[in-house]
Amino acid sequence: DELGMGDGPDLSRSPLFRTRWGRVVLDEAHRIKGRTNSTAQAAFAIRVSGSRWCLSGTPLQNRVGDFWSIIRFVQFYPYAHYFCTKKGCDCCSLHYRFDAHNSYCDSCGHSKMQHRSHFAGTVVNPIKKFGFLGAGRAAMEKLRSEVLDRILLRRTKVERAADVQLPSLEIRIRKDQLSSEERDFYKAMCSKSQTQFDTYVEAGTILHNYAHVFDLIMRLRQAVDHPYLIIHGSLTSDPTAGQMPSKSRGICDVCVLCQDDVDDRAQRAKATCGHVFHRDCLTEYLEQAPQLPSGGVGCPSCFMPVTWADEEEVEEEDDGDVVDDAGDEVQEPTENLLGPVAKEKHQDKRGKAFSDSIMKGIKTSEFKTSTKIEALVQEIQQMQARDPTSKALVFSQFVRFLDLIEWRLKREGVSAAKVLGTMPLVSRNNIIVSFQTEPTLKVLLISLKAGGEGLNLQAADHIFIMDPWWNPAAELQAIQRAHRIGQKKPVKATRFVAADTIEEKIVELQAKKQNVFDVTVGNSNEALTRLTSEDIQFLFAS
Repeated sequence: DELGMGDGPDLSRSPLFRTRWGRVVLDEAHRIKGRTNSTAQAAFAIRVSGSRWCLSGTPLQNRVGDFWSIIRFVQFYPYAHYFCTKKGCDCCSLHYRFDAHNSYCDSCGHSKMQHRSHFAGTVVNPIKKFGFLGAGRAAMEKLRSEVLDRILLRRTKVERAADVQLPSLEIRIRKDQLSSEERDFYKAMCSKSQTQFDTYVEAGTILHNYAHVFDLIMRLRQAVDHPYLIIHGSLTSDPTAGQMPSKSRGICDVCVLCQDDVDDRAQRAKATCGHVFHRDCLTEYLEQAPQLPSGGVGCPSCFMPVTWADEEEVEEEDDGDVVDDAGDEVQEPTENLLGPVAKEKHQDKRGKAFSDSIMKGIKTSEFKTSTKIEALVQEIQQMQARDPTSKALVFSQFVRFLDLIEWRLKREGVSAAKVLGTMPLVSRNNIIVSFQTEPTLKVLLISLKAGGEGLNLQAADHIFIMDPWWNPAAELQAIQRAHRIGQKKPVKATRFVAADTIEEKIVELQAKKQNVFDVTVGNSNEALTRLTSEDIQFLFAS
């Protein structure tokens, strides 16, 4: 019964799941944070007779609930278990054995409503309900003293500095004012977004339109990077706002919930209504969204009942990565850097080649730069003037912004390559090897989701984060791609923030989330006192 996954694949046929292992170690264990996703379910189904270890630099990314899957994997009693609340019943299980067809426990016979997660009941729910005060504060203390202090072994670079002996790391924020033209464009976007948001407030329909609210926020973030991302990007006009991305319009897949490009093949999930999500976003949404009157959960964009699509047009590459046959997510690797491999374009079943750069829709003779791009160019010029051997990593959440940056850098005579989550593994590896070994290749452009983990890029000693991410841990992991064992130079990381824009509010949110990390994983009482009730309720609200 450990191998039961409902309607999922039959894991009992796999040698991986038939074998009983003496020790299992999950690397990048935060990837199982969505307890109902297939990765988490597969990890739970592994048979282990001995030790269970989880390795992660970011076990908490957004909410205290992120810990649950790790606690469940290591089977830490009682927080990993479900208990029956019926008086006199001693039913206890690691598995939540209820679904649409089974409302009663197959062990004790009591109803689904009488079974509770101990972790949710004693930690997560009090924090959601009471925030910083009373039972919420007690729950935070309980998480730290009764759970993390007993199962968490933490090592930081500061603690092990004498052993690791890494060069110094300097992280700074660079704030720039938008140009007058950009400011006018941004203000117009703000005014339009505020009007739409006020409409939802007056109608009392924010909950039913929050995917569109995220759409408004995403537009503001893109407008700060470059107006072209709005004018020529994935959301070009009001009639298409909030609609599912159209391949015929040359638009890449965008997660309906967080409104970021779905540029990681392994994270792509498609509902039967046609809308696309990050798997983690959809899993979390399905767990928390209200039920439709007809049953099930509605798509946040079109309100059709959400069910998973059987993606027939998905093929498995030799490296195990999934590639969308439509090809519209696959970017053409940088030209002339890697020989024949870099020249290949992904071919779909119809033999059509796709290249998805935003530059295809822009007249290069009329190209207008942006404040952020010019700030980056200035930083790279200064970097090369100080040390001609220096190299840089440039991270952005928006693939199309990387397209604009790449074009501008090449016009400046700076050799740059690009790594995206949609690239075939062989192409990506070749680009990384070239960056590590070729002295003339100075800049590597990386989408944040593709390069935040799993890459060793010690050839770079400068990191530029072009747009702040909601989760500070994601940015830190990106910086760690260069600041790691094997690095010989001091590392300088620069985070670009446009002054007096939504980005400053995102930075404030990052600080709040860092406080939560410090309270729990970092064991800091001081950080706990810095959090207000509103802070915690905001961070952990469904």
